[in-house]
This record gives sequence, C-alpha cells and structure tokens, in this order.
Amino acid sequence: MKVTSDEGGIEEAVYVGETEVARSVKVRLAQRFFRRAVLASYRAKCCVSEIHLHALLVASHIVAWKANPLHRVDPRNGICLSRLHDGAFDRGLMTFDEEFRLVISGELKLALSNRVLAESFQRYEGQVIEREMKDKRGKLKEEKAIANWELQNAN
Repeated sequence: MKVTSDEGGIEEAVYVGETEVARSVKVRLAQRFFRRAVLASYRAKCCVSEIHLHALLVASHIVAWKANPLHRVDPRNGICLSRLHDGAFDRGLMTFDEEFRLVISGELKLALSNRVLAESFQRYEGQVIEREMKDKRGKLKEEKAIANWELQNAN
C-alpha cells in the first residue's frame, strides 16, 4: 500500500502489487444435489422469512459440513435459509429451539437497533418455522451438541 497526498494535502491510500493469485481448492462434488434437494423440500423459500428468490437462498447444513462427513449430502441435514439468515445461523447468532421457534442470541439482540436487523430477525423471534423442520429435530440437537451452543441471553 502506498499513501499519497494531493495538492490540498488530502491523503489517499493506493494499493500497489499483485491483485490475483492462482490456488488449488477442494470442490464439494455433491453440493448441487444437496442444494436442489433442500430447496425442493422447502418449496424454494427461506424457512424464516419466506424469501423465494433463488439467488438469495442457501441450502444450509444443520450439522456443519466439517463436523460429520456422514451428514454432508443428506438433505435431512439441510435447511433453506436466506443468505442473511444463513450467515447468522452459521455464526451462532440464531438457532431454533426444540419446538422449531427461532431464537436469537444476545449478541444479535444488541444489534437490533439497526432497522434492517430488527426487521430481519426480531419480527420472527419465537415464531415456529416451516413444517419441513419437524423431521429435523435430531439434527438440531446434534448440531447444538457438536457446536456446544449456548446463546447468550436468549430468553
């Protein structure tokens, strides 16, 4: 990075150097199957917000991909979430209780002064999500045990 100043003395950061690099990566071969099966089981809608735009939907793993290889491509280990809700779920900012109600973490509750977050989470807190979750009770319990989630101030 290089810092320059213009005639008025205003500093500007300019990046100097390579901007790309070639890498070898692992590819999840069955991800397309998993996504199609999960989205189909939720009628291509987020189970929280009912957003139905495919570009904004994620086939999220209840038991994390790395936690248990046996569940990686099992559609019963999937939940259809919007990208925003998927990010919150993956980071432990939201989960679902045994009655399939949305529970948000204390950390997320502290951020609800933001209008977009309040509209995206607070309005759904405590609501029962789509019925497709009914057969996923065991997966939710396993996921919580693996991650050892203890949502701060969730009540």
